[in-house]
Amino acid sequence: MIFNRKPIFLLILLGLTVCLFPSCFPKGKFLFVFNRTSVKNPPKDTFVFANEIHITPGIVSKDEQNRLESALSGYWDDSVRAREVQQFGVFYRIKNAQHFDTFALDRSSLFMRSYLQSQGYYDATLRDTFRIDTFRFGTKDQQFRAIPIMYINPGKRLILDSIAYNFLDTARPRPSDTVLQQLALQTADQTLLRKGDPYSKQIIGAELDRLVNWYRQNGFYRLTREQIAAYVDTTDQLIDSLTIDPFELVRRIAEAAERRRQHPTADIDILQSRQVKDIPLDTIATKQYRIGNVYYYPQTSDTANVDSLLKRNMFTVRGRNDVYMKYPGDRPIVNFNPLINHTYITKGELYNERLFFKTVNAFGQMGPWKQIELRDSLKGDTVDFHVFMMPYTKLNLRFSVDLTRSTGDFVSSNNLFGLGGNATLTHRNLFKNAIQSAFTGRAGVELNLDRKQKLLQTVQGGLGLTFAFQNMFVTSVERQKKYDAARALVAFNANYTERKDFYRLRSLTANAGNEWVRGSLVQAIRFPNVEFYSLDVLPLLDAAFLSNPFLKTAFNTGNVLSVIYTRTQSRQSRLKPNKSFNLRMGAEYAGFGISQNTYYQYLKGEIEFIHKSQRQKSMSVYRAFIGAGYNLSNDPVTGKTLPFFKQFVAGGPNSMRAWGLRQLGLGSSLLSETAKDFRDRFGDLQIEVNWEKRFQIIDAGSAKFSSAIFVDAGNLWNIKNDTANPLGTFKFNKLYDDLAIAMGVGLLRVNVANFIFRVDFALKLKDPARRQYDGWLSPSKFTWKNENDRNNYAFQIGIGLPF
Repeated sequence: MIFNRKPIFLLILLGLTVCLFPSCFPKGKFLFVFNRTSVKNPPKDTFVFANEIHITPGIVSKDEQNRLESALSGYWDDSVRAREVQQFGVFYRIKNAQHFDTFALDRSSLFMRSYLQSQGYYDATLRDTFRIDTFRFGTKDQQFRAIPIMYINPGKRLILDSIAYNFLDTARPRPSDTVLQQLALQTADQTLLRKGDPYSKQIIGAELDRLVNWYRQNGFYRLTREQIAAYVDTTDQLIDSLTIDPFELVRRIAEAAERRRQHPTADIDILQSRQVKDIPLDTIATKQYRIGNVYYYPQTSDTANVDSLLKRNMFTVRGRNDVYMKYPGDRPIVNFNPLINHTYITKGELYNERLFFKTVNAFGQMGPWKQIELRDSLKGDTVDFHVFMMPYTKLNLRFSVDLTRSTGDFVSSNNLFGLGGNATLTHRNLFKNAIQSAFTGRAGVELNLDRKQKLLQTVQGGLGLTFAFQNMFVTSVERQKKYDAARALVAFNANYTERKDFYRLRSLTANAGNEWVRGSLVQAIRFPNVEFYSLDVLPLLDAAFLSNPFLKTAFNTGNVLSVIYTRTQSRQSRLKPNKSFNLRMGAEYAGFGISQNTYYQYLKGEIEFIHKSQRQKSMSVYRAFIGAGYNLSNDPVTGKTLPFFKQFVAGGPNSMRAWGLRQLGLGSSLLSETAKDFRDRFGDLQIEVNWEKRFQIIDAGSAKFSSAIFVDAGNLWNIKNDTANPLGTFKFNKLYDDLAIAMGVGLLRVNVANFIFRVDFALKLKDPARRQYDGWLSPSKFTWKNENDRNNYAFQIGIGLPF
């Protein structure tokens, strides 16, 4: 039996780390034996030690029960709240323990009932109680620990039955009432309040915010939430029908009460606040305004008092199309065209807040300016805007460092350590046209820490030059208004990669394209994308071709002429704000009828979906990824697969973390697994799913320490069949056999000012290269290495989160 005793502590560390998570055991207990909550300087009388909330099971769903218990824990009165501080992610310490006051339980009930009503639970019943535990540790004084308890039956949740807009004030009518009503009806199909949805004050508030935003896009510059309100009616309309029979009326009231108990509903009326409150008319807030003049101050000093600048007449003024630029001296730092081209509001049009802030954001994203301040001036029914712009210095130089480590053991072979650096020189205002240019230099090395092998494994270097133009291909003003931002990108790159004794790859690429942003949706297209490659095959790769001939189809020389499309979008759940998702898609087509033995012909696409669920002290993250590429030719020069620099790889700190970088796949093939030297794997198809539970352990102010448990599953394959490597080709009926599964723990994750350093440890639960037990790791016959002398585990060091 192959057994490595050196890392035996790792299995113990993994078990302890997983068991130390707060979710493993009930709060206050550790390993069901030791109490993990201590009290600093406990008082001699009865004090609050813990709080408990119990919601009657079966009334609401399990997720809703967990949500309510978590939210209600913040509504205990301060005098009966256990003031716990988490230490080392496991233990809790109570500081400044509170004297137990039974009268505070009534206040807690009041606070919790108010919250439940805000969530639509108007018939909730609450019962408070407490228990006193006695505790003595050694020779210390006996402690009397009070644990306030709240038993809650939330009852049925209020359901929305009807939603109506009624801005017509018949008592004090004004012309603007009709406009408000018409605008509300125009977007009624976009309402956040839907019949059958559960009642929530947060959702109603969000609907009022949506309406205010819509009104402010239609001239109502000064209208705020104070001017509109929601009227909630929970009465049964059948009671209001006329009847003179008192017995019939009693019967209807009883039936209405039963209906309300079984199926409570609410009717929502959205109207003006003055229709339900005795407040005076606000003629300014309910007045429509039109755009006046727009004044830009493009070189405002950081220390300037912008209000005093409004009164000064010492500026040079240039104007065009009712847009004016004011600057000191004779020469401005920017030409007029960028200001004109990115002003999306037009004099005489109704004020539109979306277009106004689109204008402001465009200048903020453009590059020359680091801060924007706004002032307005009302003149009758028009509003003038003054935009003060504080510029950056034109040139900026910044550096960054990347660090990765992919290893099977801290002390054994196959330790790959990656170190890279970037230097970027940015010009923020090229040719005074707000064009951004970035010149980047990149360098990196990959080292093997095994003394039996060469230290230097890979050398990389590159230069890049990028230009960003705002709205280069979006010339129509109306088209520009549809997007929150649009810019064109032109990029040139030259790169060199040498894998010692295996290959040298030189590349020169150039592409142009456009990027559009609308809300959380970002789309980009690059055409043409031209890539020229030169590959030198060195002796060790030639030797690898003999043992694995299929590699030769990927390592060849060719060029690329392609079009690339990418799309990313992020969203937050409307009903569950703690849940969000991100969807990324990309596609590339190379072909266009050019000579096959010179240019690659392929189609490639990938989709990545990430779902996050945030809880009070933890986050669950789910990720699914699929990428596939298909070589459209069978040319002997450009091969049957994608070129290796376009193929997918698995393993490393951000993928299948129980495998080293490029050390998983293909399928259940052993060709690369048993190779003596070149073990890197590249595939035309990758499928991967990941789950990760992230926990915060210690919050030390500027530094936050956290951990995680995770599961990774997936693999790499080729799509076209190869008789020399049939086990590396994807076949649906072999998906289970080829699937690799890993489980691991984040040993250390440190976040300092959003710079995250992490160390992960993972075990190969199922390895397609393991021929015994259908690839599964056997607990009874566990070994640290498999039959091919490859580690059954890996350490990963990375910067940032894996996904």
